[in-house]
Amino acid sequence: MRSRPSVSTIAVGTALTAVLASSGVSGPAFAATDSSSSTEASTAPSTEASTKAISIRTSPPTDVSVSVGAEGFTVRATPHCDLAPECKSSIRVLSAGFSTTVDTRNGALVPWPTGWAEGETRTDGLVFSAACDGSRCYTETSPGVSLGSITRPVTPRALSAEVTAQDDAARTARVEGSATPGASIRLDGDEVARADSSGRWSHELRDLAVGDNVRTYQQYVDGALRDERRVTVRIEETRPVFTGTVSFDDDVTQRALVAGAGVPGARVVLVDGTSTVGETTVGADGRWSLRIDAPDRGGVRRLTATHTAAGQGPETVGIDVDYGQAVRITSPGNGFVIPPAFPAVRISGTAAPGAVVRLSERGVSGSDLGSTTAGADGRWAIRTPALPQRDHVLQATATSRGANSTSAAVELLGN
Repeated sequence: MRSRPSVSTIAVGTALTAVLASSGVSGPAFAATDSSSSTEASTAPSTEASTKAISIRTSPPTDVSVSVGAEGFTVRATPHCDLAPECKSSIRVLSAGFSTTVDTRNGALVPWPTGWAEGETRTDGLVFSAACDGSRCYTETSPGVSLGSITRPVTPRALSAEVTAQDDAARTARVEGSATPGASIRLDGDEVARADSSGRWSHELRDLAVGDNVRTYQQYVDGALRDERRVTVRIEETRPVFTGTVSFDDDVTQRALVAGAGVPGARVVLVDGTSTVGETTVGADGRWSLRIDAPDRGGVRRLTATHTAAGQGPETVGIDVDYGQAVRITSPGNGFVIPPAFPAVRISGTAAPGAVVRLSERGVSGSDLGSTTAGADGRWAIRTPALPQRDHVLQATATSRGANSTSAAVELLGN
């Protein structure tokens, strides 16, 4: 059962001269009105010879169906335009900014609009009946019929794979390629990558052997094997570079960690001047590390690491361990007199950022006058409890990164 038809009035003479455009602007021989005005338009006297007014009717298209393919989607529909010189279908997809008017009775192919990606679904397609005269078409009053969900199919693509980067020392390689968007890329039956919406994919190969490493990548589309590509990665044997760096934990009570890379089985000795700080053996994975005791002083500690491997001469690297500044008391100064009215004294100073600063009285067992953490700028401050009116030597002890401990003192006088 069709919807009630829309009615418009068209003036014709010996030949139809124009039909109202879909914008609704009237031409000289076409006037769009509602059904109540059709009679009046039909009976109104004409100012032109051999001219009469007739009414055209459009109804929603019927038998609407859509099929999709690689080149576009095909719309089949039967438009309805009573008394129109020509009846076509107007197809619109609003989200794609697309509109066309064509004959859909035997199917009309609509090429995929620009911006409609493979695999993308759109649901705002409509088809209208359009009354036409060969140059213009009228669709304004014809209700549209939804085209439903239209998904652009993904075109299968051949698999490609190539080695784009490799690290002989780490025995790794990066493989990149293209495939069908969304395809599963597999090695030995296990998925190692999935092609993105543009078809690109990548995979990191690890634990490669010295010499030629052959890998066969397979492309699976919808669970079925489509094709495969073989790549070869040749790893050259290299002597590991001896390195050494230092790092600190966020926990200031943890010692600094000196670590690096070297030849498996090589001996590493760490010295400060002529004093040995520590020694270890490079592991099978080519890594070595040592926790070192703090010097309990501020500033940079310069260490030398020596690496000795069988059949090779020794290698050395310098390692600077920066413990930051030692704690200082900047206020008050030595000789400060404790005011009787304000016996609680504010002690402030600087230390390494993040250092934990504790204040105590020298010579008093178990003394605890407060603690705080130095800010990012190294500043800190502690207000003491009320101090007795006598001389005091207050000591600030800071524990900073790498479990480094430094101290400073200030002498206060009783009144």
